[in-house]
Amino acid sequence: MTLPQRSALLVPTPTVTYPLSRNKHRLRTLVRQGMWAYVEAIAAEDVDRLVSLANSKAWDSERFNNLLDDYYDAYEWLAIDSEAHSKQYALIDEDPDDAALALAGVGEKLREALVGSGRAWLATQILNDPDDNHDWRLVFLVDVAQCDREDKAILHLLKVGEA
Repeated sequence: MTLPQRSALLVPTPTVTYPLSRNKHRLRTLVRQGMWAYVEAIAAEDVDRLVSLANSKAWDSERFNNLLDDYYDAYEWLAIDSEAHSKQYALIDEDPDDAALALAGVGEKLREALVGSGRAWLATQILNDPDDNHDWRLVFLVDVAQCDREDKAILHLLKVGEA
C-alpha cells in the first residue's frame, strides 16, 4: 500500500480577518500616525500634501494656504521633534458626547447617529509651537466603521486653527 505524500494531507486553513477596531491599540497608533502626517506637512509648508491627506473638496489649496499663512504669521516654526510627536499632543476621545461632537463642528443629524454608538472617535492633534502656547490644533472625526471596512485609519479633517 502506498501512502499519500505528506503535502497532500495538509488542508489549507481559511484566512480569518478581524475588524481593525478589534485591536484598539493598533487603530489608535494608526490614527496618531495619520495625524502626525498632517503635522509634518504643515511644518514643511507642503500644501499639496495637506490637500492630498484631507482628500475633501472642503479642504482645498487656498484654504490650506490661508491656514499656513495664519500659523506662520503667529509663529516662526513648528516643532516636529520627539516631544511634539508624543501622545500628550495627540488626543483621542473614543466615546465623544454630543457637546464634544458639536464643538468639533459635526452636524446635528450626524451627531444623533454617532453619540453612544462607539463607531466614531474624535482625534485632536495639538501643534507644538515655539512659544509653547499649544493653541493651534487639528480636529478629526474617525469613522471606526469605515476604518474596519478599509482596514486603515480614516481621518476626516473637521477643523484646523486656534482652539
